[in-house]
Parts: sequence; structure tokens; C-alpha cells
Amino acid sequence: MKFLCPQHRSKLSGCPQRAMQFWQKTFFESRAFINAGDWNKALIYSGNALESAEIILQNQPTQMNAERYLQTAIDFALVLRNSRRPADLIAMYSLVADRMQPVGGSAERLQPLKDVLFEPLERVNEWVHQWHQMNELRSSPLH
Repeated sequence: MKFLCPQHRSKLSGCPQRAMQFWQKTFFESRAFINAGDWNKALIYSGNALESAEIILQNQPTQMNAERYLQTAIDFALVLRNSRRPADLIAMYSLVADRMQPVGGSAERLQPLKDVLFEPLERVNEWVHQWHQMNELRSSPLH
């Protein structure tokens, strides 16, 4: 699946700072559409976020960038399944595993992605909802 046109992919590949800014924008826009239940718009933004996270990982194969890529892939998998669009989920898992391989893409590390891709969707949605709630609680100010 390609979401970025060749020109934008080239621009992001040539400028890691621009790729990071683009990832942040598209990742959080995707999350907003996920929270609103607008799976079609979330698919566009999460696809762009996934491609930009891949560019970042390929340019700088660090553990932090690997975690960013994996989290973005998990969000994309969630959106893809909820959008009900036909997709080869096994191929997606294989692609992410391949991209993660240079930075330690063990089966254990990839298990959350595998769960989102292949477990019953109702269970996945509940699990992700709880995950997002926990993350929101962690990022809220302590007063």
C-alpha cells in the first residue's frame, strides 16, 4: 500500500526533520479520526504516518524509531481492519517484520501487531480503547 506520492516520499527521505514533523501531524490526525470513528479518513492519515515512520526508521534505525514505526503500524492495522477494506493482513505483518528485522523485530516484539491483525475485531477494539485511555491518563497533568 502506498499513500505518499513519489515526490513527497523523496522530499521526506531527503529531510529527516521534515519526515518527523509530517509523521507527528499525520499520526495525531489519524488518532483524532480513530477516536471519532471515521475510519476512512483515519486510513489516509495513518497510511501517511506509517510511510513516514518507515522513512524515519530506514534513515535512522534506532530503537526509538523502531518503536515509533511499530506503534504506527499497529494503529494502521486497527484502522485498516475497521475500515472493512479488503487487505492482505499476512503481507502487512510480513512487511512490518521485514522492516523491523535490522533493529530486533522478534516475534515477541511484534506480538501486539499480530494480535491487532488476527484476533477478533471486537476484542481488538476493546483492547485498543483501553490502551488509548491508559495513555491519555499518563499524559494528563497532575493537579
